[in-house]
Amino acid sequence: MRSTVSWPGPREGFIRSLFDRIAPGYDLMNRVMTGGIWWWWQRRLFALAGLRPGERVLDVGCGTGDLSFWAARLLGPEGEVVGVDISPRMLARARKRLLARRPGAGAPIRFLEADALSLPFPDNSFDVVLTGFVLRNLPELSRGLREMFRVLRPGGRFFCLELSQPPSLWVRSFFRFYLGRVVPLLGFWARTPGGSGPSPYRWIFLSWADFPGPGELGRMLAETGFSSIRWHSLSGGIACIHLGRKPC
Repeated sequence: MRSTVSWPGPREGFIRSLFDRIAPGYDLMNRVMTGGIWWWWQRRLFALAGLRPGERVLDVGCGTGDLSFWAARLLGPEGEVVGVDISPRMLARARKRLLARRPGAGAPIRFLEADALSLPFPDNSFDVVLTGFVLRNLPELSRGLREMFRVLRPGGRFFCLELSQPPSLWVRSFFRFYLGRVVPLLGFWARTPGGSGPSPYRWIFLSWADFPGPGELGRMLAETGFSSIRWHSLSGGIACIHLGRKPC
């Protein structure tokens, strides 16, 4: 599927501005608009990931660091987590959380500003690449997948948690209404004057509406070079976890 979402201006500036605008209320809004189910989705992601002590993990589009902190607890002090994001204000909140972290609470974490389409790491750098609710925001999805594949070591694992297209027409219709009408109202307070393009939480609907379904995203992963591709639908198919491996 080729994206038909209209990008108002250069992609880097738009995404950076969008997430900088919502950074102050991002964590609270995630809890409100998902009814707390975001925590269960994360738990399911890491149950499937099976992170092992000492592994090196890259969190692409880390935001305020939820997945990075969860991964660090599982890896132990021998491991390492690197979180990258394009939004300076999101990273500022992640680093503030890092400063408040209890000493010895798992693997060390670094947060870096970087574009998912041009990751600043050598080939074969990480044991695991994970990403949560990021792929919809990439204007060149295939390029982003190739970058994540590139930085994985042979045998490395890829895990993606993302909104999806529910198979049931009734669920899909309700979710379309919820994302298109309810979520923008819930997030209206997050708007800041002077931004361009759709309101921040209207963007969720626009980016979801033409995002590939589970099977199509699986095919894109296979075309990128991943093997052992599987996916698991969550909550009636409104979200999905995709798994893949870089062949040895």
